Amino acid sequence: GIVPYPIVLGHEGAGIVERAGANVKTVGPGDHVVLSYSSCGHCENCLSAHPSTCEKMNDLNFGSEGIERLEQDGRPVATFFGQSSFATYAVADERNVVKVPDDVELELLGPLGCGIQTGSGTVLVRLKPSFGSTIAVYGCGAVGLSAVMAAKIAGCRTVIAVDVHESRLELARELGADYALNSSEVDVVEEVRKATGSGTHFAVETTGKTVTGVIEGDTVPQLFIPELVEYYRQGRFPFDKLVEFYDFENINQAFEDSRTGKTIKPVVKMR
Repeated sequence: GIVPYPIVLGHEGAGIVERAGANVKTVGPGDHVVLSYSSCGHCENCLSAHPSTCEKMNDLNFGSEGIERLEQDGRPVATFFGQSSFATYAVADERNVVKVPDDVELELLGPLGCGIQTGSGTVLVRLKPSFGSTIAVYGCGAVGLSAVMAAKIAGCRTVIAVDVHESRLELARELGADYALNSSEVDVVEEVRKATGSGTHFAVETTGKTVTGVIEGDTVPQLFIPELVEYYRQGRFPFDKLVEFYDFENINQAFEDSRTGKTIKPVVKMR
């Protein structure tokens, strides 16, 4: 459906729980949390551990659910991505709240709720490349670079990153890509064949030409995001290299830097 207005935007939020409803069992006041996408928990897809394809995904995440959690001057305001994390206080359902350790920098963890989870989950949860396999990642934004890091965790023998921005290819190399190809300068098909002998076992396409669609990495956030935090602690998933912080008053600059590719993953600090 069409996103209704007025709406408070903001996704990939992270913060500290102020209050929890009487029926909430998994988090409480003072807990550090990451906010991910919302799901109903009752449909066939949710019950079979695929909440990212929840039958009510659009209604719950893009403001057309008919359950407004926010209001202004007595009028209901639509919620975005089940959280509206640009609000002073985000009001979220227990199903899209993920408790995280409080000894890891909270400001850094927000992007795990969507983009970084999508790239890494696509590799580790959906594709599950076997040890020693080869993989190409097309597009080196937050999703693609997360896929590169995940491919290294999975033990892929050859990881090939493809993009048109030299700065992103440089970061891909830093994060473990064995080959970084600028598709505006080389014949990618020829270079991939040279690198692998015949072609890759797996390919992740992040730039829009979908063959097998994967939403949110096909993960259960409450299980997968803590795994990513642990990989980060071990130095095996250095996603902090993707993040740049912006003060809230500079939010327009953050959008602009994301649009131009200057910043992979802008994070807005609310205080």
